[in-house]
Amino acid sequence: MKVEDILKKKGDAPLFTVDKEMKAIEAVAVLDKNKIGTLIVVDKDDNVTGIVSERDFLYKAYKTIETRKVGTLKVGDLMTGVEKMYVAQKTDKPYDVMKLMLKRRIRHVPVMDGGTIIGIISIGDLLGYVIEKYEEEAFLLREHIKNPMGIHVYGDRK
Repeated sequence: MKVEDILKKKGDAPLFTVDKEMKAIEAVAVLDKNKIGTLIVVDKDDNVTGIVSERDFLYKAYKTIETRKVGTLKVGDLMTGVEKMYVAQKTDKPYDVMKLMLKRRIRHVPVMDGGTIIGIISIGDLLGYVIEKYEEEAFLLREHIKNPMGIHVYGDRK
């Protein structure tokens, strides 16, 4: 399985973008309205300039409270720039992306097809993949215990 397969299972989830000049509080409203954890940041010409997550809003805005009013912050003030953004390729293995996310302590990774972002994969998406794999393995092991001479799968896989 590849990362693109997980994206296909998610279905046609829209890719939400915000302008880097947008007020941060307005971008938080986009996250809240759509129940998502990250946004792709673009400039006025729709070029990707970075990524911003709920954690960026919380931690980076918190650090500016002493020097700035939080309401004046823009997305560009809080985002992770494209030069520091971690991405996955659609052909990457889910376990490799999981390792990256754990090592870098990030929860969302844009998925690329060539130079284009085709979706975002979350740690929750990857956890669902792992659970599915463990359930499949457990099923096959139970079938082997029932019939150690050869696994014959009949009916529902539960």
